[in-house]
Amino acid sequence: MRHYSDEQLKGFGIHLNKIKSRFTKMTKVFTHQGKVALYSKLVQSAQNERERLHVRIDEMDIVLEIDNCLTEVEIEIKNLENEEKDNSMEEWHSEMRASEGDLEKLKAKEELQRKLLELEEQKEQTLAQIDFMQKQTNRTEELLDHLSLSEWEVIEWSDDQAVFTCIYDTIDSPSPLQSQLLVSLSWKSLTERLLT
Repeated sequence: MRHYSDEQLKGFGIHLNKIKSRFTKMTKVFTHQGKVALYSKLVQSAQNERERLHVRIDEMDIVLEIDNCLTEVEIEIKNLENEEKDNSMEEWHSEMRASEGDLEKLKAKEELQRKLLELEEQKEQTLAQIDFMQKQTNRTEELLDHLSLSEWEVIEWSDDQAVFTCIYDTIDSPSPLQSQLLVSLSWKSLTERLLT
């Protein structure tokens, strides 16, 4: 390239700046699209988790109601035991049947409580997934920042070869120039290697 005329060097510089400008714009667009997709996934996950928490709050209200019912049943059983001698056998049997019905309701509510515990486990798994997605988002943003363009720089300049750097050492003249005109440039992408 030392044997190039000023016009050829100027033309080559203009061509490189156009490529750099185009690549910068494309990188910004891809970066923005990637962030939009990741943030929309995070927002959706947060909304889903919020809905699950509302369901859990409703179920906890039911558990509190179950606890109150259990207390009332225990008080009723004690009252029945105290009044057993005073009541006739028929009344006592009727009250026992009512107590058995209450116990059945309590069993159903106990089953609901078991399901609440399962929901708690699902909540922890969802929170772990959100944490994983946040880490993936951070990693992707770091990669996107890493892929931003650097300035064109000359790494090596000799009589028979010129090596430029742009986008982390991606342009190299593989064979000596030997006073030849630069006819074309070949590009290869190293972004796949960076992303793995």
